[in-house]
Amino acid sequence: MDSYIVRIYRRTDEPPEFAGQVEKAGTEVREIFHNSAELVSFLTSGSELCGDAEMEPALLQNKGCQ
Repeated sequence: MDSYIVRIYRRTDEPPEFAGQVEKAGTEVREIFHNSAELVSFLTSGSELCGDAEMEPALLQNKGCQ
């Protein structure tokens, strides 16, 4: 079973949405999400995200991605 740490940095009421950061516990794998669909995508993928077009460039560098 995977464990994650989710940080919510912004929440809106109209339409109900949120943004933040999700981290796979015990690793350096982090992803910024801008809406609930991106968060769900990260949580259900179960994979490393090197090269993901939605991933922040600084996070790709931190993971050793080129």
